Amino acid sequence: MKPVLMFTIATILCLSGLWFGWRADTQLHIWIFDVGQGDGIFIRTPSGLTILVDGGPGDAVLSELGSTLPPWVHELDVVVLTHPHADHYEGLFEIVDRYEVGMFLVPEVCEYDSVSQELLEKVNFENVKLVYVSQEVGVSMVSGGDLCVLSVSIYGDFGESRDRSDVNGCSLVVSVEYGTFHALLTGDLTQSGEESLLKSEWRSNVRAVDVLKAGHHCSHTSSGESFLRMASPELAICSVGADNSFGHPHKEILERFDALGLEYLRTDEWGTIEIVSDGNEWWIED
Repeated sequence: MKPVLMFTIATILCLSGLWFGWRADTQLHIWIFDVGQGDGIFIRTPSGLTILVDGGPGDAVLSELGSTLPPWVHELDVVVLTHPHADHYEGLFEIVDRYEVGMFLVPEVCEYDSVSQELLEKVNFENVKLVYVSQEVGVSMVSGGDLCVLSVSIYGDFGESRDRSDVNGCSLVVSVEYGTFHALLTGDLTQSGEESLLKSEWRSNVRAVDVLKAGHHCSHTSSGESFLRMASPELAICSVGADNSFGHPHKEILERFDALGLEYLRTDEWGTIEIVSDGNEWWIED
């Protein structure tokens, strides 16, 4: 019995250490998950707020979250669906099944297909707070204390035509700021949506970006030159699947990054990319 007791004590001490490390981490973490041809982004704030932006295709997001979260964490504070395309929402069915979600955010002006409607019905069935975000109604969250404040702003519906059938164009945009660090996640926002964003009251959120999750998997429909010049990111990230049938990232966009002197990374080459910031400096975690 003694060896079993010793193993149990060692296990408890190990788990306690992991719990303390999880809670005591005062840094911002953003994981751009490698979910194949789609988007799945996980944010953990210094105070422990957890935000999942999109769920990618299939269920790859589950294994990514499983390797990122401690095994005893079964809650997500916020889930954001940037827009109802399968490569962004499929994995969210399993997320709603397996995690207790506090709030589920979706774009208000968007055309939902029958499957994405099923997802919203599932969210309601699980008694998750469902919030429709529009250009007029954004969502802002502040996490942390007086010395450690992180702001997350979520806004959308920037398509000039407000056409519900332009599903990419109604993508929600997520802005994450911690100290001097700023990341911008643009879903599949098109160039027309980017231009509308630059003309909107939210244009200040496009300036001084450190990390940009480039729109629409670095397709030629997004990442317009004027938008990139305004954002002037130090790093752009293309969330793409290996050998995808769409040809993402498009050569035209990579050449635009190069011409503007922007560094970029691709999930099909790097796998999951973890960005960490202490509010002053930021880096890519090995």
